[in-house]
Amino acid sequence: MTEATPDAGGAEATCCEAPQPFPWPWVIGAAGICIILMLATAFACKFARSSSRAGQQSGQAVEDLVAVQPVQAEKAKEAEAEEAKEAEARLLVEQAMSDAASFRKAVKVKDVTELVADQRYAAYKAHEKEVRKAAREFAKLLKGKWGQRFSSSIAHLLVSGPEFDLADRPILAVLHEIIDELGGDNFAGDAKDTFHQEVMLPEDLSKEKMNWRPAWKGKVCTGVKTYHKRMHISKSLLVTLKGGPETDWEQDEISQRLLPAFRKAGMNTEVLHFDSIEQFFGYVAQS
Repeated sequence: MTEATPDAGGAEATCCEAPQPFPWPWVIGAAGICIILMLATAFACKFARSSSRAGQQSGQAVEDLVAVQPVQAEKAKEAEAEEAKEAEARLLVEQAMSDAASFRKAVKVKDVTELVADQRYAAYKAHEKEVRKAAREFAKLLKGKWGQRFSSSIAHLLVSGPEFDLADRPILAVLHEIIDELGGDNFAGDAKDTFHQEVMLPEDLSKEKMNWRPAWKGKVCTGVKTYHKRMHISKSLLVTLKGGPETDWEQDEISQRLLPAFRKAGMNTEVLHFDSIEQFFGYVAQS
């Protein structure tokens, strides 16, 4: 009996070997790497597009800024030029007032002949005319910013102020011309106006009667009420300027009697008071 021997191909040994496992970890790892690479590529593309848009926007912003800067610089230059013109015009008004004041002082000298007195008064009136002209030219430069600050339904009405200040400058004339040029009106008392000179009797102007006071109150009341009705304004600012005892009395009457009466009649009114003509200049010239 012969023993069985393995064949030359080793069939018996091959049948006894265990099968090799499938390399799943390697496959999963490779797939994960591919996914990561795909995500990274997508993110890089998105970032590149965003950067490109941001770059374009940034470039456009720079171009816009470059385009705007000359315009802004030109506007600033124009504003500076306007302010310089306004300052120069104000100086001309102040100089004209000072010149008129020197002639006003000469008029007040009494120990001169009638001829000399008339000549001095004529010289003063000529300078007062220059004051009024300078005041109007100053106001014309302010019309643009004035229209931006106040609508046409808001009125500035001059109701009380001294004819001259302590330096003999004709400040009432200046107030009148500026407010009138800016669209307001004047109801302040003036000893040299037609009403005082031609309507009132000499005894009415005496210190014993002081009939100019009720005349002034009637002028202000009628003027303000008529202006509200005729111009259809929503609000009036009653302009007053500090002076001497007479204007102090007028301004007390405005606060205690006239203003309450106006409001009772349904008119929206406020007092706009100034202590000096310089303060008034600052108000009308502000932006």
